[in-house]
Amino acid sequence: MNDVRLGVYHVAGRLVQEIDHSSVAAGSYERTWDRRDASGAWVARGVYVLRQAAGAEVVLRKIVLLSE
Repeated sequence: MNDVRLGVYHVAGRLVQEIDHSSVAAGSYERTWDRRDASGAWVARGVYVLRQAAGAEVVLRKIVLLSE
């Protein structure tokens, strides 16, 4: 089992929403972000960073929201 964290961050580094934090077996998984922050409010257009951490491996991806 691997400890996995998946979160969306503002480009300034602030956590917007933690999508997943769980312990899972190796494999492929799919998660969906509903474009809301941790308080349930819709986020504005802009650039965000998706951060996935599984064990010692961390992957960052850029997300660009073009419409609200």
